[in-house]
Amino acid sequence: MKASTNFFRLIFFASAFFVKIAYGGDECLGSAGAKVESLQGNLLFSSLGHEQWQSAKLFDHICQGSRIKLDNYSRATLSLPNGIILRLDEGTTLTLNTLELPKNPANVQAEAKSTFGLIKGFVHFISRTPKHLLINTPIANAGPEGTEFAMHVDENQSLLWVYEGSVKFYNNQGNLNLTSGQSAIAKLGIAPREQIDIKPLDAVNWALYYPPLIDYSNLEVSDKSTELGKAVASFRQGKIEQAVTVLDKLIIDRPSIGLLKIRAAIRLMVGRVDLAKQDIFQIQKHSANDADATALLSVIALVQNNKDNALQLAKQAVEQDSQSPVAYAALSYALQGTFQLDEALNAAAEAVKQSPNDALLWTRKAELELSLGLTDRCSQSVKQALVLDPENDNTLTISGFLFLVKGETDLALDTFQKAVGLDSASPLPRLGQAIAKIRNGEVQEGRLDLEVAATLDPNNSLIRSYLAKAYYEERRSHLAEDQLTLAKERDQNDPTPYFYDAINKQTINRPIEALHDMQKAIELNNNRAVYRSKLFLDSDIAARSASLGRIYNDLGFQQRGLLEGWNAINIDPGNFSAHRLLADDYQALPRHEIARLSELLKSQLLQPTNITPVQPQTAQQNILILDGLGPSITSFNEYNPLFSRDRFALQASGYYGGNQTVSDEVVQSGVWDNFSYSLGQFHYETDGFRENNKRKNNAYNVFAQTQISQNNSLQIELRRVEQESGDINEGFFKDQFSRIAKSNTETNIVRGGFHHKFTEHSDLLASIVYREESNKNLDDSQGLILDSSAKTDGSQYELQYLTKYDYFDLSIGANYLANQNEQLGLDLANPATPGSNLQLVNNDKFDHQAFYAYSNIKPISNLIITAGVSQDFYQETTSLQTNVFGFNFPGGDKLDRAPLNPKFGVTWFIFDKTTARFALFQSLTRGIIQRQTLEPTQVAGFNQFFDDINGSIAKRIGFGVDHKFNKAVFSGFEISGREIDVPFISTNELFSSEFLNTKWREKNARAYLNWTPAQAIALGVNYNYEKFKRNTDFFDTTNNNSNFFTDLETHRTDIFTNFYHPSGFIGKLNLSYLDQSGNIVNRNTQVQSLNDTSFWIFDAEIGYRLMKRHGLLTLGVRNLLNERFNFQGTDVNSPNLPQGRILFSRVTLSF
Repeated sequence: MKASTNFFRLIFFASAFFVKIAYGGDECLGSAGAKVESLQGNLLFSSLGHEQWQSAKLFDHICQGSRIKLDNYSRATLSLPNGIILRLDEGTTLTLNTLELPKNPANVQAEAKSTFGLIKGFVHFISRTPKHLLINTPIANAGPEGTEFAMHVDENQSLLWVYEGSVKFYNNQGNLNLTSGQSAIAKLGIAPREQIDIKPLDAVNWALYYPPLIDYSNLEVSDKSTELGKAVASFRQGKIEQAVTVLDKLIIDRPSIGLLKIRAAIRLMVGRVDLAKQDIFQIQKHSANDADATALLSVIALVQNNKDNALQLAKQAVEQDSQSPVAYAALSYALQGTFQLDEALNAAAEAVKQSPNDALLWTRKAELELSLGLTDRCSQSVKQALVLDPENDNTLTISGFLFLVKGETDLALDTFQKAVGLDSASPLPRLGQAIAKIRNGEVQEGRLDLEVAATLDPNNSLIRSYLAKAYYEERRSHLAEDQLTLAKERDQNDPTPYFYDAINKQTINRPIEALHDMQKAIELNNNRAVYRSKLFLDSDIAARSASLGRIYNDLGFQQRGLLEGWNAINIDPGNFSAHRLLADDYQALPRHEIARLSELLKSQLLQPTNITPVQPQTAQQNILILDGLGPSITSFNEYNPLFSRDRFALQASGYYGGNQTVSDEVVQSGVWDNFSYSLGQFHYETDGFRENNKRKNNAYNVFAQTQISQNNSLQIELRRVEQESGDINEGFFKDQFSRIAKSNTETNIVRGGFHHKFTEHSDLLASIVYREESNKNLDDSQGLILDSSAKTDGSQYELQYLTKYDYFDLSIGANYLANQNEQLGLDLANPATPGSNLQLVNNDKFDHQAFYAYSNIKPISNLIITAGVSQDFYQETTSLQTNVFGFNFPGGDKLDRAPLNPKFGVTWFIFDKTTARFALFQSLTRGIIQRQTLEPTQVAGFNQFFDDINGSIAKRIGFGVDHKFNKAVFSGFEISGREIDVPFISTNELFSSEFLNTKWREKNARAYLNWTPAQAIALGVNYNYEKFKRNTDFFDTTNNNSNFFTDLETHRTDIFTNFYHPSGFIGKLNLSYLDQSGNIVNRNTQVQSLNDTSFWIFDAEIGYRLMKRHGLLTLGVRNLLNERFNFQGTDVNSPNLPQGRILFSRVTLSF
């Protein structure tokens, strides 16, 4: 089917100009010339001082002072050097009166001025230079102060329709100022007056793109005369009026239904809808049940956005003739228009079956296959279409998109350019050409192509969305928003503009509006947070890389963001953006470090090459920075572009605050063809809130990825982390600490990854991680000095296969942890008794193998059942050598565990706004190198992997409900319990070590209530509850806690309000109340006693978002009330309660 399927709508066009008087053709090139961007039929022009009319060719330049007129059955698009674009209808006569060159060539749009004389006809304007365009007509004049409008002039009246911005409409008798959605009429000698136009878009139905439906070469016509051959030849040469004239004569002399169908199809292709309908009604008069005639009416209805009627007519056409390929082709368009892509493909396949020698039908089938990501099948269909017709512009267009998907941008660009030359009025090759140029770094050139595409099909929502993306890339957010608004108006069921508008609004400090747009996008996309445009064009992956999680994080609505992330992964486990969303949002939850790092790893392995920088601290564990006080914030990546393109980017953050805290992070990234890289450095240093509470962190990161073929990518990542600290424990008693404790750690990590895509629905992931770590520690306890050193190294190998079907998906994998060796040397001395040292040397070896299978089963549309099992084989061997007073005491033991871990979960979408979750599962904590794994980290939204002791076996049961009352209010809660079988090493009186077991129990609960009462205000309440019950058999030294507990119960409530002003200003207030009690061990006396504490913490900050997404400035205070408190922390990876008042400032810049 003639390509560009997806594009059935229309929008604006405008005028563009420069200055300098010349003649025509190429003589105005680079000067004051109007370029012919598209041409159907015949465009004539006469240069200033010349009376002779000349025929223009595609891409000719027509100079200032020239007159222009279009023959019947003709349409043309002109562009001017300052970005104005005009779309001209048949019979239009226009003069290019003034095309001024700018005084300053570097400021074209600000200074250039264009004046047109519209003598008669219809013109659609797109102008990005308000107040720099003037249109004079014999009836009334128009001075646009906005961007998109249309004018029609005849001898009696002038009509004006404004689609975007504002236009002053005036003559000697009066004037009007019109805004978006308004229209007016001015009659000769009478002042302009506003008129009500119920369907203003219908005014430019002539400019819409109607995809070819009938292949005239295959029609069964009774007359195969030479005259018909001449008509076809004239049409192919662009002499449309001549072709229709021949057909008119043939129909008069020898009328036939076949000839009427040919003429109707040709009339549609040049926007002559009324005349085409006359032919169709004449066909139906002779043959009331003619399927082809009904199919043509269906396409007309679809292009004019009457989708329900279009689908009804297409189904009627199939009923009229179940053997008609044209009827099935029309049905495929109508089904695609309602997002029923699978059914649309079935209809196109049936059309091909009925007419296997029709190149247009093979192309139609290929386009839908590409829309669904079936690239191999698409490639075969394109090959067949090219065999049948190697010069078919639609086939070449789909072939170009196929090259784009494969990453062969230059081949794609050449193919699109050839398609444009064959049919300059088709918007789809222009869209492809634009994307290819942008990928090559030619953003302005690509944007101009998108503007032309928008004039070729003004009602097309998808083209509007991509034009908005181009403006976003140029940091012109206001223009992007205008286009997205138009896209929403033109297709209210398309989620694409809502998704991109959410991203755009977030970056211009309107996150609440962004949230509402995102909710609408999810609603329109079957309640999914995984987005795909109607074509397989979002391997422009940057749109997904702009993580959805930052909207929820900025608003403090992470709980809701988590729900969307879980749902997205349940629907598509292979979607990298959903994994990145979870990685972002897990930062808000305590003890989710393994889950966060694992989701980040999976996102990296699944992602294509892109500009998204890899932040050194994001990929690192145990950074030990108070939440919000580091140099970067979770929304660091919000400055990413929406197109992937060859470019370089630099992002930098800096922080200065109380306790002599300084920090910075710099990341430089780049993309070139199929290669991307990221270089990052992170530094953090503070004196802490008390004596010997210093810490210093440095992290360095190098990341590189290459797409070696369409289905294969490789990546490598190098990390180095250096940490120095004093006593930074999170113990309950704030005044009990060591004055001599020191810790120095150096870590080096090498990670390699591989991603192979077997089919559109199945992937293979491979990960290799090697880590070596050395640390030295000095501490004291009860008068004893402990001097220890340790060295750890090992490798982890992982393999995972992902596949997805309509009603279930499957994740199968294996994990092998090889030779994780840990050498621990401990020297315990009593300063009061010189020579009484106790020396310990412990050599631990860890081996772990795991095999697992998970599946999300969807028996009905609103129910997901998660079922899985994992088999772990965990071995830990300790070899202890003890030296006391010169005597050696060897000892050691071995831990061997092989649990079979069942997994079960249910996610039930009870109503449209209510989700219930339940999970019951068992898991084993293993010595994961860098604490990352490809194994699914959650079951029905309940985390599997916590920071437990290696070798622990945990059982968890949980239940949760989330409900959205409306778009502004939503809430939820979850409760869960864990029972943990914890192994630990005990040393007996003979200095021999052995493994023992103990039981831990946990209870957790979370609840939230979020409300956006206004577009600038977000309010919320979050509640967290933790209860730990342990016994005295184990002392947790591994987590750097110098105090420990047996019972601990913590309640935390956060009440927050955030304010966002469109000018860029941000205000945030947060009030936290904490209440904690438990049996806590005193560090000095080693006596356990019941202790409790409660206190308030008040935080405040103000910020300003820089213009054009160049960064964010923040000033704030943590713990404004200057509270000093006792508190037992339970998440050593994320200490987030500052002792005492901390003032801070932070700056984030992006270039």
